[in-house]
Amino acid sequence: MAKSVGVIIARVVVVLILLAGIAALIYFLVIRGGDSRGNTYEEMVRVLTSENQATFEQNIGGLESGDYYTYANTDAGNINYKNVYLAYYMDSQILDAYKDLLVYVGDVDGEVIRNLDNLISNYETTLAEVVHSQELFNTTHALLGNGGQDNELYAEVSRNFGFFLNDFIRLQDIFHSIVSQTFNYVTSHYYQNVNPFISQKYAQSYALNIQSGLVNTALDSESGVGNTLYQDSIAMARFYVECKQTNFTEQSNSGLNLDEFISLVSNMSYDFTEFYNAVDKSSYFNSANDELKAQLRIVAAGLGLSGRL
Repeated sequence: MAKSVGVIIARVVVVLILLAGIAALIYFLVIRGGDSRGNTYEEMVRVLTSENQATFEQNIGGLESGDYYTYANTDAGNINYKNVYLAYYMDSQILDAYKDLLVYVGDVDGEVIRNLDNLISNYETTLAEVVHSQELFNTTHALLGNGGQDNELYAEVSRNFGFFLNDFIRLQDIFHSIVSQTFNYVTSHYYQNVNPFISQKYAQSYALNIQSGLVNTALDSESGVGNTLYQDSIAMARFYVECKQTNFTEQSNSGLNLDEFISLVSNMSYDFTEFYNAVDKSSYFNSANDELKAQLRIVAAGLGLSGRL
């Protein structure tokens, strides 16, 4: 009898273990799996709304404005600052427009999500280093404002700004990867079986993402960011922000007919990839035949490049 009771108890224990295992499996595959749809997005938002991020952005100011921009344009500064800032600015606008789709798309590609998670973690670590180098620059720069005049102090301020700029470039390199991968990931799944270029938001974001890539590549090159690339990029960025303010649903204040732009770029018979990827778009335009030039004028207008061809 005792043996039978022991067998029964053993069987009950086995059943309980099996049930616990099934419950654990359901938890990890269903409950945890469902939660993972928002984990990357939530982590991204947490880092981008952190105190360090707020400090970093407060210090760097606005587009072609603020103390850092002013200092960078002095003899002791570094003109390359405006190029890094512009790259960061363009990427920020694209991410702001598309990051929410991470929740909608979810974890349909685990490898991409894991890579994004790693990039966000690296960004947070590098961000702390950037804020630290900003503090060093701010402290010594403030001494100049308080009447410090010796050459050694000027040199120290310049060195500290150089340290910050190098950190900013490293941060921007990570940030561009986050933005580009996020944009490509969410749009490739959100616009499945649909021509995405029928969306003004996508068409303009697509071109700006390529343009940002051109600036980021130039930042790492020997020749750097040339004036033509800079002026094209800042014109596109400003126009993009103007359209973004109306959620890409109304005409911009420029009075342009964007319907003509959308009609052209969404026509699968045409491919404007070479124009998007041209570092010098004016030179590309000048080398085109008359028919292509007529089309490029429409494309340029839809990207904020009217008057730059």
